[in-house]
Amino acid sequence: MELRKIINELKSYPGILRKKFTGRFQDLVQDFFGEDAGFFDLSDYTIVFTIDGIWHRVLERDLYWGGFVSILVNVHDIYAMGARPKYAVNVVSAKDEESLEEIKRRDYGCRKEIRDKDSQGTCPSRFSSKFC
Repeated sequence: MELRKIINELKSYPGILRKKFTGRFQDLVQDFFGEDAGFFDLSDYTIVFTIDGIWHRVLERDLYWGGFVSILVNVHDIYAMGARPKYAVNVVSAKDEESLEEIKRRDYGCRKEIRDKDSQGTCPSRFSSKFC
């Protein structure tokens, strides 16, 4: 395959096109902007923060894999900045009302599962029902 054809295919790939405006926000975040994660200094320590939205095509194909990847990419970004992950933040979006309701049902089910396990003494304290 010749180089020009490869370049054109890459330029038209939806996974790349969806990120075309990312760099335009750099001025808004100033010092917090990083390649893999942003950071800001507090008096005694530095906070490293990252969040990634997982491409809807991944989630539509395999929701479990999408969840795994959402953790994987964020943990990777934190380690790439030389830090250790302590907490997780995730992006949740919905294309319509029906999808939003499905997300709410799954969220409720996950929280109920955590509460049930915690009441049986089988859930690690970091997932205690006080956080649900």
